[in-house]
Parts: sequence; C-alpha cells; structure tokens
Amino acid sequence: MIEVKNQFARHTMFWWIFAPFLMAVILPFIIPKVHLSLNQAELEAFNSMGIDGEKKIKQTDSLFNSWFIQTKIRSHFDNIFENTVKTPSTWQFQQSSRKVTSEWNDGFWSLVYRAMWRINALLTIYLMGFICFVIPSFIDGLISRAKKKYEFRTNNPLYFYSSAHTTILIAGLALFIPFIPYSLTALTVGLFIIILAGSSWIVASNFQTGL
Repeated sequence: MIEVKNQFARHTMFWWIFAPFLMAVILPFIIPKVHLSLNQAELEAFNSMGIDGEKKIKQTDSLFNSWFIQTKIRSHFDNIFENTVKTPSTWQFQQSSRKVTSEWNDGFWSLVYRAMWRINALLTIYLMGFICFVIPSFIDGLISRAKKKYEFRTNNPLYFYSSAHTTILIAGLALFIPFIPYSLTALTVGLFIIILAGSSWIVASNFQTGL
C-alpha cells in the first residue's frame, strides 16, 4: 500500500482525485437529476464569457459517445442498476430498490456529462486566466522575493505555508468545480482565477530567501 507522507501531496491528491470521485458517487443519491444536468442559464453564462456553449455540447456529445456509449460502459451500468427479477414475494422491495438505483444511475451519467462539458468549456478560460493573471502574479512575487533578498529582509514562512495550501486548494478546485451541483457563473470562475493568482503571488514572494 502506497503511503503519501507529504502534506502538500496529500492535499493535492484529495482535491484532484478523491473529492471529484466522492462528488460523482454521492450527489446522485441526494440531488435530483434535473439539478445535475446542464441548463440554459449556465450555457448563457459561458456564452457571456466568450465560450460557444452549443459547440462545446457537440464536442462533449462526441466524446461521451466514444468513451461511454460505443464502449458499452453506459449500457453495462444500465444493466447493473436497472435490471431486476420480478418475483411476487419481493416485488415491493425490488420496485423500491430499482427506483433508487435507476435514479442514481440517471443522475450519475447526467453529472458525468455535465462535468465533461464544463471541463471542455473551462479549458480555454483556465488557460487564459493562467497566462494573463496567474503567471504574471507568480513572476511579480518572485521579483518581490528577489527585492527582499537584496535588502536582506527575511521571508515569512507562515505566509508561505498558508498561501501554498491555498494555492493547492484553489488549483485542486479546477478539477472539483466541474462536479459542483450548482450552475457556474462568470463571477464564480472569475473569483477562482483571482484567488489563485493572489495566492500564487504570496507563495512566490515568500520563498526561502536564505536568511
């Protein structure tokens, strides 16, 4: 069994792997399918950010079909969660069980499809935000660090530690956001990029200066 001892690595694995997986498994049990599907309001929000939502739908349809329909993964899930043997003695139990598992199966695939669409739509926004805000902020932070070293000032390890965790958290949310059960807006995406840029600046400006 692999044990990850580095705290930063553990946090990264949690937000990039386990949190999205848990969301995909748990949400279909507690949230109706209608709230896990792509809606018009979200399409309009992405259109306002310069993303062609309809084009992304066609691309996502193609990916979803090649990954899950043609490979029969979706049909296997349908067989597992929706097929039951109807016998008189257990009819009521099987009907209730079938309803729950069928609703979970429908909700799960709606969530997967919407997450794929969001990732596809967000890639351009993430890339532009990274190039225009995160990288310049990080470089400016390095310049601030160099200035402190030149002036024989010390770094602040508390700022570095806390902001490094914030950076990991926000970066991890890049993969977590597509699974959240709420419609994404321009404000949500914008705040995500701004916080990531700010925490990156603090991390870079408080690297160990050697003093």
